[in-house]
Amino acid sequence: MTEAELRKRVEALGLALDPRAFAAALQGAQHLRAEVARVKAYLERPEP
Repeated sequence: MTEAELRKRVEALGLALDPRAFAAALQGAQHLRAEVARVKAYLERPEP
């Protein structure tokens, strides 16, 4: 997730985050997306 995408989502929710909170939210969102991709790849791998 890019910074611009997250800003757009946060604004759509009507939330006001200070720069530090926004940075933490962005880092968390990126981490969660990476974990979801990792789990998805694991679940889609062929069976041995």
